[in-house]
Amino acid sequence: MAGMILKEDVEKVRAAADLYDIVSASVTLRPSGTGTFVGLCPFHDEKTPSFSVRPALGVWHCFGCGLGGDVFGYVEHQENIDFREAVELLADKYHIELHYENSGGRTEHSGSKRARLIEANEEAQRFFMSQIMSKEALAARKLLGGRNFSRADCERFGCGYAPQGWDNLVRYLASKGFTQQEMLDAGLARQGQRGVYDYFRGRATWPIRDSTGRTLGLARASCMTTIRSPRSTSTRRTPSCTVRRRCCTASTWRSRPS
Repeated sequence: MAGMILKEDVEKVRAAADLYDIVSASVTLRPSGTGTFVGLCPFHDEKTPSFSVRPALGVWHCFGCGLGGDVFGYVEHQENIDFREAVELLADKYHIELHYENSGGRTEHSGSKRARLIEANEEAQRFFMSQIMSKEALAARKLLGGRNFSRADCERFGCGYAPQGWDNLVRYLASKGFTQQEMLDAGLARQGQRGVYDYFRGRATWPIRDSTGRTLGLARASCMTTIRSPRSTSTRRTPSCTVRRRCCTASTWRSRPS
């Protein structure tokens, strides 16, 4: 196991990390004086904003619960991880290579495996988003429409569609330079007797993101529907959710003019 992250690398990450950008991904901030922003604390329930962020100084503090710290401390609390993991997470986000000092005093390069797996998930999300307007994805659009998701909402939240087929995503990721082992490690593919095949097939998809906005994984929902009567609105789906069947209007999902 690699040792401590070199201090100079920690400082590189600290300098690159935008505290306002990271906090505002999960907290609505508004200006309150010169260089200060306030919002509702994400770490305890409150109705009056007591959470203060000062990006220029790189610090945050909640006057309600007493928590505070720097950008690493925020990510630690938000993601429930330790300091080292927070540095690694932010290094991945800002594409900074980390070096570690082992017990013999030598330095080691970070394996960057985590970064590659995140990149694979983000590439998969882009692929699924590119499929949401396809003819095959009609059922997925109806499912999302039944949850009052417009096309703009889907673009905002990264909703997509995993097409039917054996290895659509596998071939796409391979064209982007990812190995089959990376696809398996990222949970995007499975190993079968006929080779590696897509884990997500014929499903609506959503990204699972961390506090920095990076895609750590993907959630899925079945698009299959069973109409029990002309007046029935419920559908058979994955156990986690049942949605109403509502067709999206043409104006909601109309393709953008070229």
